[in-house]
Amino acid sequence: MSVLGDEMSKFEWDPSFSVGIKKYDDQHKVIIDYINKLRDSLPVKDNRDTVGEILTKMTEYTVSHFLDEEIELYRHNYPGYNAHKELHDKLISEIRNFQVSFRVGKVSSRKISIEIIAVLTEWLVNHILKVDKQYAGFLASKGVK
Repeated sequence: MSVLGDEMSKFEWDPSFSVGIKKYDDQHKVIIDYINKLRDSLPVKDNRDTVGEILTKMTEYTVSHFLDEEIELYRHNYPGYNAHKELHDKLISEIRNFQVSFRVGKVSSRKISIEIIAVLTEWLVNHILKVDKQYAGFLASKGVK
């Protein structure tokens, strides 16, 4: 993802992001959609309510997705469970800190959108390609599809 003038490029799903488990791939795509909704809000003036709503829904969805992954990893005694959960917890804490800064008016909707887009895009790509791919084979061996 790059910044082009005042516009950020759209975050596109790439087949290399697939972890081979449809449920998680679909959930990752929804998170990407939320990132793109924030991007789409950038040119709109007076979008504080819209950005706040997107942030809330995106956070709730991300927490739910992480919980889905964590339950499956725990259920199958994934050896990297604790480290994986710790990464999830750290990101959720960071997102919630962004939300607090936004809600108390410390940052504009544009600034918070740009920051979250950058953080989530980098985090999601790195997390899927490096961390989630590690559990994919393990869960597949347990019959998870």
